[in-house]
Amino acid sequence: MDLLKSKVKPMYFKYLVAASGSAMVASIFGMIDAMMVGKYHGPSGNAALAVFNPLWSIIYCLGFLAGIGGSVLFATSRGKGEENTAQQYFTLSVIYGIALSVLAMVGIGLFQEPLFRFFGADDELLVLAKQYLIPIFFAIPCCVFSNILSAYLRNDGNPTLATKAVIVGGMFNAFGDYFCVFILDMGILGAGLATAIGQYIAIFIMLIHFAGKKNTLRFVKLTDTFDKLRNITVTGFSTAINDLAMGIIGILFNRQIMTYLGSDALAVYGVITQITAFAQCLAYGAGQAGQPIISQNYGAGQHNRIKECLKYGLYTCAGYL
Repeated sequence: MDLLKSKVKPMYFKYLVAASGSAMVASIFGMIDAMMVGKYHGPSGNAALAVFNPLWSIIYCLGFLAGIGGSVLFATSRGKGEENTAQQYFTLSVIYGIALSVLAMVGIGLFQEPLFRFFGADDELLVLAKQYLIPIFFAIPCCVFSNILSAYLRNDGNPTLATKAVIVGGMFNAFGDYFCVFILDMGILGAGLATAIGQYIAIFIMLIHFAGKKNTLRFVKLTDTFDKLRNITVTGFSTAINDLAMGIIGILFNRQIMTYLGSDALAVYGVITQITAFAQCLAYGAGQAGQPIISQNYGAGQHNRIKECLKYGLYTCAGYL
C-alpha cells in the first residue's frame, strides 16, 4: 500500500481497524488484570493497581516521545524523498528509546517506594504495588519499545503486525493472569508476571517485521544527531504529554481519595480508570490511523490528500461520540 498514491479512504480505514483494534485489545486486557487481582486480593488489589497506573503513564509516555516523534519525522522525510534522513530518524529513535528505558529503570529502581507513596499508597497498598512491579521492572524496555516499534511498523506499511502482536501478547496476559494468580497462587505478583511476559511476546512478534520482505527500516550512520534528537523530542512531546497528563490526574485523584475516603474508594476509582482508558484508546486509534498518511503526504506536499484523511478522522471521532 503506497501512502502517497493509494486511495485515502480504504487506506485510512485499514489503518484505523489496526490501530483501534490494538488499542482496544490492550485496554480490555487491562480490565482483565483488574478483575483477576480484584478477585484474589479484594478491593486492596484494585486500589494497588490504581496506585501503579501513573507509573504506566510515565513509562508509555517515554515510548510515545521517541516513537511518535521519530516516526512522524521519518514519514515526512520519506515523503520528501530524503530516504537517508528518514532512516537516521529511525536509528536515533531506537537509541533514544534505549536511553529512556535505562533512565526509567534506574529512576524506578532507586525511588520506587517514594514514588508509590507519592502516587497515594499507604502501607498495605505499597506492599502490593511493589510486588506487582517486581516482574514488570524487567519489562520496562518492552513497554517503551512497544510504542516505538508499533509506530514505525505503521509507517513502514505493516500496521496489522503491530495489532497481531498486541492481541497475542494480550491473550497470553489474560490466560497467564488466571494461571499465575490462581493456579500458582501468586496473587498480584502473578498478574505482574503475566503482564511482563505478554509484553515480551508482543515485542518478539513485532521484530518479525525486520526479517520480512516488507521491511525497509535499517540502521544508518547519524549526522546532526543533536538537532535530530531535539526535533524528535519536540515532535513527540505533544503526544507524550497527553499520556503523562493522565498520570498526573491519576496521582491527584489517588491522593485525594486516600486522604478523604480510603483504599476501598480508590479501588472503585481504579475500575473507573480502566473504563475511561477504553474510550481514550478509541481516540488514540483515530490519531494513529491518520498519522502515517498525513506525515508522508505532508512531506510530499500533497495537501489535498491530507485534508481528505483529516475529514475521515473527524468522521471517526464524531461516530465515537
